[in-house]
Amino acid sequence: MDNKRRVIGICAGHPDDPSWGTAKENATASMEDAREKLHIPEGSKSHRRGEFPAFAVGASFGGGQEVTPYSI
Repeated sequence: MDNKRRVIGICAGHPDDPSWGTAKENATASMEDAREKLHIPEGSKSHRRGEFPAFAVGASFGGGQEVTPYSI
């Protein structure tokens, strides 16, 4: 959860549940809707990892970078 109480998650794998297909479709539709509303700052479109949008959020174990180039 970020400082605006937004939850971001990844569900990997395929549970043995007949409702999985519907849950997956609903999650996909929600993410596509959110993507249309997302504002990506210029500094987040290209970075040391490559030419794709990325945000530095979440917990970091093992130190990580000591300075974040921007705040969300």
